[in-house]
Amino acid sequence: MSLLDAFLRDAWQQPVVKSDVWFAYRSDPAVGQGTKEDPWNGNDSKVPGNFDAKMSLVPANTTVRLGPGTFTTKGHQGWTPQATGLRIVGAGMEVTTLKVSGTTATTTCAIGNPTSPPPLNGFEVSDLTIDCNLA
Repeated sequence: MSLLDAFLRDAWQQPVVKSDVWFAYRSDPAVGQGTKEDPWNGNDSKVPGNFDAKMSLVPANTTVRLGPGTFTTKGHQGWTPQATGLRIVGAGMEVTTLKVSGTTATTTCAIGNPTSPPPLNGFEVSDLTIDCNLA
C-alpha cells in the first residue's frame, strides 16, 4: 500500500460532519431552532434546562457551536455524548464557558459519564472553558 493510499484510507474512514447546531446566550425567552440565524437558547435563566435537553438530541456527526457566554449544565446527570463524530466548539477560551451546576458535591464530570463511558469515535471539545463549579 502506498503512503498516499494509506492517508486517503484513513481520511475516508473518519466520520464526516453532516450538520451544525448553534447555541447562543440569548436574552429573550425563545427556545430557538438551532440554526445559525435562530440558535437554541442556552440561557438557563430564560429557558431552564434547555441546554441539557437540546444536547441530548444532538445526532451523530454534528458540530455543536456555542456562542459567547456561560452555558449551565448538570454535566453527566443532564446529558452524555452518545454520538460518533460529535464536535463541541466554543467561541474561545474564557469567552465560552460550560459550567456544571445543580449537581451533588461529588459530581465533577462536565462532559461524559465517569462510571460507564460510551465508546466515542471522533469526539472533540475545543475553544471553551469548562468550569466544574468546585469550591
